[in-house]
Amino acid sequence: MKEARNEVERQKAELANFKGQVDLLEKQVKEARNEVDRQKAELAKLSEQIVGHAQEMAAAKDLHDQEMAAAAERHAHEMDKVKMEYSLKYL
Repeated sequence: MKEARNEVERQKAELANFKGQVDLLEKQVKEARNEVDRQKAELAKLSEQIVGHAQEMAAAKDLHDQEMAAAAERHAHEMDKVKMEYSLKYL
């Protein structure tokens, strides 16, 4: 009878130890899930920033292209003007 009680006590102690381990694992899983959620939020934020920067870069490129086209047109007009002045003066 004493051996049976000792066995029961030993099994209760093992069960308590096992429950403690389960509780610890559940806590670690919860912390890991929270970390994953935090990293997902950070990734979403970074993705939004990347999209914003890409849009800014596209707008800057469009503006640059427009400025370059306008400069090329001004240059072409200036060259036409110089050609015309040269023709009138020397031909």
